[in-house]
Amino acid sequence: MRWAPWRAISALLSRPTNAVREKAERGRAEQELRKSEARLRDVFDGMGEAFYALDQGECFLYASRKALEIWDKKPDDLIGRPFLSAFPDAVGTPDYEAHRRARETGTAQHFESVSLLTGHWCEVDIYLDRRICCVPGHRTA
Repeated sequence: MRWAPWRAISALLSRPTNAVREKAERGRAEQELRKSEARLRDVFDGMGEAFYALDQGECFLYASRKALEIWDKKPDDLIGRPFLSAFPDAVGTPDYEAHRRARETGTAQHFESVSLLTGHWCEVDIYLDRRICCVPGHRTA
């Protein structure tokens, strides 16, 4: 059988290259990540409690639907913004002092206080890992 260059070229062109295959796999992985994030967001929003997460720079990573409702904010008002930029009157409040203690000591904080925004008693827990501060809270009275 004679060598036919067009057959070799045709064979090469009919097979996906590694780059194309990797791009397709990356696209599938990103799609799965988006689905997983949406499911997690649904869980947090379905809790019916205020919940938010801050990064190491105390910028909002997430705020649940209930937190946004209580604060009368939209996600764009908070996500990526520093906590004190969104709530400058928080400085010196028991809530903010608990955040500060949690950051300084690396320990979880639990407290009850009257919300400056709603006037209701709230029970709040602040949990930390190395990068994220998670704060679920709910109204107690």
